[in-house]
Amino acid sequence: MNKMSDSIEVFKLKNRLTVVNISRGNIDNAYLKCIIKAGWILEPKSKPGVFHLLEHSLMNGTKNLKSSKAIFNYIEHIIKADFNLSINDYYTELELTNFPKENLEKSLELVKEILFYPLFKNIEKEKRVIILENKQRKGNIINILNLLERTSVFKEESRFCYTFKQQIDEGNLDKIRKRDLIKIWEKYFIPKNMVLFILSDYKKNKLMGMVKRIFGSFKNPKNSPKIQWNIKKKDIKEGKSIIIGYEDN
Repeated sequence: MNKMSDSIEVFKLKNRLTVVNISRGNIDNAYLKCIIKAGWILEPKSKPGVFHLLEHSLMNGTKNLKSSKAIFNYIEHIIKADFNLSINDYYTELELTNFPKENLEKSLELVKEILFYPLFKNIEKEKRVIILENKQRKGNIINILNLLERTSVFKEESRFCYTFKQQIDEGNLDKIRKRDLIKIWEKYFIPKNMVLFILSDYKKNKLMGMVKRIFGSFKNPKNSPKIQWNIKKKDIKEGKSIIIGYEDN
């Protein structure tokens, strides 16, 4: 999505969920991405691995899709999309790509299900999956070199180095309970903490109506972290790019 000769509009719902509408005429497929300010840099040191476990747990069933199998069947056979859910230092990202544009509404409904109605099932199973992933990472020369690079640039005890180490060593997963996941989810998976990117041939008014109906009723809890998103549109030779970041005040 870095190169675009498209119409880009940014708008917010009343609950402060940000929507970036990238309108492109006469296309068959659509693209949907939701970025949530929920990454390792925000992880409490007392609960290493909690964000990684939360990311895994989101796909183990929702209010209307009771299992991971049901979710992936819906993605493959109903929406007909490519799917990715990932986490990094700063964000959790959910992507649905290359699906027929007429399935955009179903895709938005699925994003709502995964992000706002997770059941947090099979937590112990996901812990074992993460432990296996970490064992594979520890022997990965790229991860070792990345950690050496960070510790040479930043103080080893810095937050930036700490978050990267969490990706490699999450040996305290046994201490994490379902209530810990729910606490993090309630704090960060809220409308004002999300940006929704939509690439389609839908016009703004039609798209706004759809997004409002699906996401407009969700509220931000009182005393939730104050988040300010910085979204800029920058013209470049090849087209347009979107620069996105945030400030945590």
